[in-house]
Amino acid sequence: MSEKKAEKQTLERDLDVQREMMEGEYQEIVIVGGGIAGLATSIALRRMGLQPLVLEGSKELRVTGAAISLAPNAWRALETLGVAHKLTPFYAPLNT
Repeated sequence: MSEKKAEKQTLERDLDVQREMMEGEYQEIVIVGGGIAGLATSIALRRMGLQPLVLEGSKELRVTGAAISLAPNAWRALETLGVAHKLTPFYAPLNT
């Protein structure tokens, strides 16, 4: 089994456990900040069947000109969420 497939199965198993733990309970989830971490968290929670509320101070998403570095495990997380392919055309990975 490939490492990527094993990671995905582990994530799916963890999500199943979390869903079982939350069944029957009312959960209010507020995420403060619509940056990469806040939006990724929102995607993951929605896939679990939850409805998080993302609060962002700006009226719209924007590019601020700031640099961002993501470690390989962060890229794997974005791949697992199914959104990494939307970033790779704009951000070339550094090969070290």
